[in-house]
Amino acid sequence: MQHDLELLDLCKVYPGGHRAVNRLCLQARRGEFISLVGPSGCGKTTTLRMLAGFEALSSGRILLRGRSIGHLPPEQRPTATIFQDFALFPHMTVRENIAFGLHGRLDPAAQRARVEHMLALFELGPVAGRHGRQLSGGQRQRVALARGLAVQPDILLLDEPLGALDANLRRSIQHELKLLQREVGITFLFVTHAQSEALVLSDRVVVMNRGHTEQIDTPCALYTRPATEFVARFIGRNALLAGRVQGIEHHVVQVATALGLLQGTAAGPASLRVGDRALLVVPSEAMDLRQVPQDSAPPAGQIAGHVVGRTYTGQTVRLHVELADGECLTVERHVDHADGLPHAARVLLSWPVAEASVIPAAASG
Repeated sequence: MQHDLELLDLCKVYPGGHRAVNRLCLQARRGEFISLVGPSGCGKTTTLRMLAGFEALSSGRILLRGRSIGHLPPEQRPTATIFQDFALFPHMTVRENIAFGLHGRLDPAAQRARVEHMLALFELGPVAGRHGRQLSGGQRQRVALARGLAVQPDILLLDEPLGALDANLRRSIQHELKLLQREVGITFLFVTHAQSEALVLSDRVVVMNRGHTEQIDTPCALYTRPATEFVARFIGRNALLAGRVQGIEHHVVQVATALGLLQGTAAGPASLRVGDRALLVVPSEAMDLRQVPQDSAPPAGQIAGHVVGRTYTGQTVRLHVELADGECLTVERHVDHADGLPHAARVLLSWPVAEASVIPAAASG
């Protein structure tokens, strides 16, 4: 398969030896929406800045359809970047902001036609003569997108462009952004600190940690089959139950835990052997929960606990359940199925073996 964009062993080392990005490899198809996520300082924004040309590579290569572009200055790269603060020019109108990147690229008539097309695409015609301070947050965001796409880049780089918006507007713009990306058909690389946002928008997600890549996968695979302990803790609301592998048969792994012998399936290509330290990862939504008498013992393959709290999130409620070993996990339920459970209710938890993953435990230290 011909890839539109390739990052090959991309590295960024700052003076003093701090390695912000360590041998990052990524291949993207044209028209793919890829998000980079991870905690602050993981290297996601540095990666975007190297792509844009704002940071020099320490080593590695950036290829666009087989052509190396890592040595080019920003203005010669077929990319456009949109920042969190949108970086609109306050002394310019909406129309002038959109036209800014076209000067010297197109003749005046072609510039006007391109700007009018962007104004229509983003429904900005009624505010075309306004300045940035006269616009709402959503309008400023659309102006920034229009200005970035007006130059017809091969790749649009977005550095937390929704971070300054309130929750309702953010959800609305997410929907618009996904529709727009499908319409224009160019590659989007999107940096966000919000895992849920990445899962909603992306074709694939790159999970980064301390400069290296933990996992690159589809949102569904990341959520249901995390490859590492870091991803399991960072993505989703998973129960993580520690133990040692006691047996493996036909991809079903038995894990001896402080709560008993529990089962899941081997996740990904990571090899597991009997005796290895492991984590059983169970998505919150996969857990079945039922109330039982206080003195009941859990059957084999199930665990018991007490409801110690709940968090309402609209139509669902997250029940916080304390286990016998003192650990607390979260189970998500529809409000109608959770309201009847009193505080301190004893419950049994079980799950389909196929929906639970077993991964190697992270090395200590």
